[in-house]
Amino acid sequence: MTFKTHVEKWTAKAQAVAHHLRSLGNTRRGALPSAVQRAARACVEPILLFGVEAWYPGTTWRRWRRPSKERPSRVQQLVRKMSKALKQAVRAILPIWKTTPIAVLHRESGIPPVHQLLEARRLRFSARIKSLDHAHRLAKRTTEAAPQPIIKCIKLKYQLPPKVFPTRLRKTNRLLGNCRQRPVLMPRKYSHETPQPLQTASKEESAKDFDRWLQTIPPLSLIVYSDGSLSSSGAAGYGYVVHQSGRSVCQGAGRLGPAEVFDAEAKGALEGLKAALRLPQIHFLLGEANFAGRHMVPGP
Repeated sequence: MTFKTHVEKWTAKAQAVAHHLRSLGNTRRGALPSAVQRAARACVEPILLFGVEAWYPGTTWRRWRRPSKERPSRVQQLVRKMSKALKQAVRAILPIWKTTPIAVLHRESGIPPVHQLLEARRLRFSARIKSLDHAHRLAKRTTEAAPQPIIKCIKLKYQLPPKVFPTRLRKTNRLLGNCRQRPVLMPRKYSHETPQPLQTASKEESAKDFDRWLQTIPPLSLIVYSDGSLSSSGAAGYGYVVHQSGRSVCQGAGRLGPAEVFDAEAKGALEGLKAALRLPQIHFLLGEANFAGRHMVPGP
C-alpha cells in the first residue's frame, strides 16, 4: 500500500488553495502578509496534511524480510510533491521574487518545511495514543507484552517472546514515553441507593417554612425576589423586587428578546442584586429568593 493516490489527491486540493491565495496579490500590492499567513495555516496545511498519521512512516523504515536493517523510507517522492504545494502557499505570503532561497522563505513566512510538519504530526499522534484508554483499539494494537521471568532449566531461545514487526503505528507510539496511568475512558460508577427526589415537600409546606424563616431574620436585611417568564412568541422577560422590613424599597423589570426562561431568571436575579447594592442604607445582603418556587438562595 503506497498511499500515492491519496497524497496526490489532497496535494492537488492544497495546491489549488495556495494558487488562489497567491492570486490575491503580487510584489507591489496585495493583502497583509500576516492575514495571508493565517489563511495558509488554516486552509492549506490541514488539507495538505490530511491523513498523514496513516501513511507517513518517518525518515526510515524496515523491510518485512529484514526487520533488523533500517533503510530510507520510500515516501520521499510524495514528500517532494507536498513540499511543492507548500512552497506555493509560502510564496503567497511574502512579496518576493522567484530567486529567493527556500530557507529564507520558510524563515520569513513562519511556516516550517514539510518534513518538520510531518514529524510534528507524528508527535501529536503519539501523544494521542498515549492518552487513550486501555480498551481503545489503537491502544490494544500498540501495547507490548510484559517480559516473562527467565527459567534457568529451559533454554533461553525457547523463552524469548517472538519479535513484533515495527509497523507505522508502533513506531509512532515509541516516539514518546509511556504514561504512568492512562486516563479511563468511562469510569465505573455503582449506585445501589435509590435516588431521592429533589424536593419532597409540597409548595404549601415550603411556603410555610419560608414564612417562618422570614420572621427570624433581622429587620434591616434586604431580600431580593426575582422571576423570569417566557411569552408565546418566544420573548423572555424578567422582574425583581427588593424587600426590607416587610415593604418594597425598589423594583424593576426588563426584556431579553429571544432567549430561554432560565436566562431570564438569572438576569433578573443579577439585576435585583445590583439594585440592592445600590441602595444607600444597606447593612448586609442576606440572599435572594424566587417568586415561583419560594426557595432561598444563600448570599454573601
